[in-house]
Amino acid sequence: MKNSITLKSEELKDICSKILTAVDSNGLSEVTETLELILADKILYLNVTNREYFVKIKLLTEVEGEFHATVHAELFLKLISKITTELVTLEIEDNNLLVSGNGKYKLPMVYEGSDLLVLPKIEIGNETNSFTIPGSILNSIYIYNSKQFAMGNIVNPIQSLYYVDEQGAITFTTGATVNKFTLAEPIKLLFNSKLVKLFKLFKKEDIQFKIGQDQVSEEIVQTKVKFISSGIELTAILPMNDSEVQKVPVQAIRKMAFNDYDNIIVINREELLQTINRLSIFVYSSTSIDRTFGIFEFGSDEVVIKDINKINSEKVKYSNSTALSENYTCVMDFNDIKLVLETTNDEFINLSFGDHKAVVISRNNIYNIIPEIN
Repeated sequence: MKNSITLKSEELKDICSKILTAVDSNGLSEVTETLELILADKILYLNVTNREYFVKIKLLTEVEGEFHATVHAELFLKLISKITTELVTLEIEDNNLLVSGNGKYKLPMVYEGSDLLVLPKIEIGNETNSFTIPGSILNSIYIYNSKQFAMGNIVNPIQSLYYVDEQGAITFTTGATVNKFTLAEPIKLLFNSKLVKLFKLFKKEDIQFKIGQDQVSEEIVQTKVKFISSGIELTAILPMNDSEVQKVPVQAIRKMAFNDYDNIIVINREELLQTINRLSIFVYSSTSIDRTFGIFEFGSDEVVIKDINKINSEKVKYSNSTALSENYTCVMDFNDIKLVLETTNDEFINLSFGDHKAVVISRNNIYNIIPEIN
């Protein structure tokens, strides 16, 4: 077995920085905190798991032979992400992994008894469907749907999950984010945040998606999914069953997102964001309980935005002609709107409103439902 390998640090750093955000360091099991490095046929495999997901990443090398080390995942990933040298050398010495970059670092390897710990793989035994998903869709779920969890309140565990079917993805708290896309086959799945964070490992290439159901006992059937790209395999056991999926109010949320509202305005995203940022300074210094709320008065060609105490205000002109027959006033949370505006680089966004329940901010295939405050 080969005792050392030398790699380009940028290639290794890119992978490690992405894995780091999803490593499950719960302290309950060594398996959830460890990373396995295996060299075979000039390919270095980086494996990490928390028993609910298993990630295998391939890194092409010019190194012959074999290499096998298992180390504390967060320690290794953080170290590699901070190395600035062009090359990184990994070397096995006794029961340690030596890392040479800006300096020399010693990481103890993880053993199970007297044997080096081997991470348990997750396999799909009974595959029920397979089709291709564009990597851009997985990235959009991570980028856009994840923001919803910082908006509103989570009162039910189902609200901490991502609902995905062949029509798109939904996350919901007090409001909701609807990501509209089309998949090749009908599915209804729930993903957790750890799994979705790993979607940023995938680039824009097409991803082979597999799904299956394995009977693990008389009472328990596990739904498993697998995402395969040219250099990455991600397999996961989903935290769901049919009854859990049915708890997501899919039809009601999509109806609200795609509703034919009485009023639709187009507004410059950056102008609206800067306005809310300035007014937020005064709102946060307010003694009002509703310190993050703002008042929006939509007129025929502009919206007047005020802090909740109606002391400070700004006007933002529309970028389209409207048919507003009368002014429309509502109260919304400045924080929610800021999170939406900061997530996109689109020059213009659409605001749809009129039912006194919610305002929908949309651009391209993303719809954010911002509840009106009574």
